[in-house]
Formats: sequence, C-alpha cells, structure tokens
Amino acid sequence: MGSTITAIPGDGIAKRFPDVAFDDANNAYLVITGLSVVEARYVAPNGTPLGTAAKISTTTAGASRVACAPAINRCLIVWLQEPRSVVGRLVRYNAGAVQALTSPFAINGALAPLMTNSAPGVVYSSVSNEFLVAWGEYSPGPNIRGKRVDGSGALVGAVIPIAVSTLWEGFPTLAYNSIENEYNVGYYFETSSGASSVGTQLVKPGTGALIGGRSTLYSGGFNQYPELAYNSATNQYLAITWGYSGTSWMLRGRLADSNSQPLGASALALAAKGGGDGVGLGYNPMSNTYLADYQSQTNPETWGVEISPAGAPGTQRQLSVSGTTLSVQPRTEANTGANQWLMVTSNAFKNIMVQVVGHAFTPAGTGGTTGGCTTASPGTGYTCVNGKWVAPTSSGTATCPTIKPAANWVCVGGNWLPPWMAPASSSCTTPKPASNFVCVNGNWLPGDGGTSSGTCTTIKPGPNWICKNGNWLPPWY
Repeated sequence: MGSTITAIPGDGIAKRFPDVAFDDANNAYLVITGLSVVEARYVAPNGTPLGTAAKISTTTAGASRVACAPAINRCLIVWLQEPRSVVGRLVRYNAGAVQALTSPFAINGALAPLMTNSAPGVVYSSVSNEFLVAWGEYSPGPNIRGKRVDGSGALVGAVIPIAVSTLWEGFPTLAYNSIENEYNVGYYFETSSGASSVGTQLVKPGTGALIGGRSTLYSGGFNQYPELAYNSATNQYLAITWGYSGTSWMLRGRLADSNSQPLGASALALAAKGGGDGVGLGYNPMSNTYLADYQSQTNPETWGVEISPAGAPGTQRQLSVSGTTLSVQPRTEANTGANQWLMVTSNAFKNIMVQVVGHAFTPAGTGGTTGGCTTASPGTGYTCVNGKWVAPTSSGTATCPTIKPAANWVCVGGNWLPPWMAPASSSCTTPKPASNFVCVNGNWLPGDGGTSSGTCTTIKPGPNWICKNGNWLPPWY
C-alpha cells in the first residue's frame, strides 16, 4: 500500500538488524536498527516517518529488538553491546519524536560472551507489567538465558536459564500469550544428531518460573532463524523458519497449541524460494491472519505471504521496491487497529526502508461478510462478534451472549474473562486482581487461599500463619 519509504536514512554507517513494534498508545510504529549505533524513529500508520532518527545507544552497539507497552506508554529497546553486555533503554512517543526515559542500562548479569549475530528477544506482559528479555550466550553454550525488566527499567529476579543444555541453542524469538499470561520463548537448536530444530520454552510472568519443559515444534535438515507469533483468537502460536524442503529453499512453519505443543502431522510449506538470514512474522487481530516477510530467490527484494489462522498460505507478493541490489533482514508488525502491517528491511545495509502492507488474503472455501466483519471468514465455524472474527470455541451463554474467545475462558458479569482472572466464587463479580487473590464474602483478598482450621473463615494472610480461636495469627505471636 503506497510506496517503499526510507525511514532511517543512510549516513555512511552500516545499518542492519532492523525491527519494528506497534505503539498502541500513540497509534504509531517504532522502527529501530542496530549495528555500530542503535537508532529509532516513529512512523505513522500510513508509512510516513515522524520526527527524526534518534540515536539510542551511546557507545558502539549491535543487533537490536524492540517491544512496546501501551498500558504504561513506553517501549523498551534492547541490543547487544559487544562483547558481553545486553543493554536496554526505555523510550516514549513525544509528538512524533523519540523521547528517552532512561539512560542505557545493562540487563544481563553473568557477562558471558554473546552470540553477536543473534539479536536479543523482548516482549511485554500486560498483566504483570514487565518485559522479558532473552539472549544467546556462550556459557559455555551457546545457550538461551533471560531476565525480567519492570516498567521503570529495574531488573527483576534472577537470570532465567531458558534453554541451557549441552545442545547448540540460539536465536531467541519471544511471544506473549495474553489469555494464559505466559511468555513463550522460541529458539533454534541442534539435536545431538545435528538436526536443525525449533524449540520453545514457556515462562511465567511475575516469577520467571519455567512452565513445563522444552517443546520441539519441528526438526529436519535445515530450519534456521525462527520467528514466533501468538494468535489471541485461537490461543495458538505459529513458528516460521528459513528451511530446506529437500529440493529447494522454503519458508516453513508449524502451528502449536496454547501449551506450545505442535499441531498437525508435520511442518508447513509456506513460501517456495523464501528464507534468508532474517525473517519476520506478525499476527494481526483485526484480520486474524499472519504476515511473514523474507528474502526470496526470485529477486533481491523483500517478499511476503499472508497466512490463515489454520496455517494456509496465500499468494506470495513482492513487498519492497528498493531500486538497489539488496533488501535484507526484514521484520514486520501489525497495526492492531487496522488490517495492515508495517514491513521494515535493511536496504543494502545502508538505510532502513518501510512498506505498509494491507490484508488481502481470503482462505479457500470461505467468503462473505456478516455482523460488521468486513473481511472474509478465516475458516469454517468462525463467528463475527463486534466486527471481529472469533474462533469456533463456544456459542456463548445466556449471560455472555458473545462467542467465548477460547475454551477455558469463564463468563463473569456478562463478560468473558481468561481463566486466571475468573473468580472462584460467584459472589465476586469483578475480575480477579491477581492469580493469588481469593474471593471472600464478595471481595477479593490477597492470600494463599487456604485455611488450617474450620474456625477461620477468612483468607490466611501468609503460608506460615496459624488459626487460633477463629483468628489468624502470625507464627511469631
């Protein structure tokens, strides 16, 4: 849609590792680039650059990524600072300009040598109001470790051993499950036999605890540079990689359920001749489709393919018109309020280009519009609710007449709530403030949810408190 536009102009310094996040709080994209200097610039939804490119790093930097937190109106830019530091900086939209909220701060604690060709991953939890940053390091490795960062930039908890084993593990990519309030860390790893594989590890916001063990989505002769995205309508993930089909290069992928367990019999063939040493993937909740962008053997430009929630690819299209000989390391992010994405790519390592891409894919066997939905149904059984297609998980209830967003959501006060927010008692009609709150006489109270005696009918204030004569007493009393 429109022209390919230069967002971060050239200045003689190499510009690689571009990334983009949509800042919902300000209805704008934040485009960044790393290598030598980390730079950032806001871009309007129509692709028009705003303000000027701002230098984010104060010293020599490296591969970079960005995530935005609309609830607190700020974005976290993270990058590698060779040879051993993972660095972050919080910024904010200010009348189109990039405003720095903090100085650069170190995130990793071990200071092990880094995988400098592997950008760190970053994602935000709207429930826990924190970011998770993950990176590849040689300890001896390579391994994937992570760290939580709160909304003010303070480090939280210990370094998390996300994928630490004798296997080769690197290239982290992060997604956030808004229904389960879980991080999913995807990464590339090699099995003991040397097979290229895509692995994932779930991590709990608020604690950093690992949820279950490693999940292998697919494995084969060549599956590298993974990207992971979360679909809030189906409560599923899609992972993609640059792969090899046995006869030619291929963009491949696979769906996974909410527990990050693979779906379907095998990996999906998504785009013939597609791949490269950097691919992008973004899920759009308005169209309920994914957009993947990548290099193509067809020509030196960036190409893309829209993918249905069931993993069916549409028609490949050329996305960039650079006028040069190379368009590399593309990334993409959805506009959550429109059927559009912004593709970003490095133009021959000289500048960073952007291209607005519109939703235009109708999966086979679907069609028509109804109930305020202006796009075609994503698949059989989907229902239009308030202008959005909702997955066929439930037909609703008398109290909640709309479609249940996922099978484990609960109807409370006429609204569907994710399971962690749902009350344990019908006397509490408001959402649960946090997972450890318990409903008592119509009110949410913090506590561990247990009693040690039938004479205490309120919530135990702490795990070591003791019930005496109907009252909770601290253990020292």
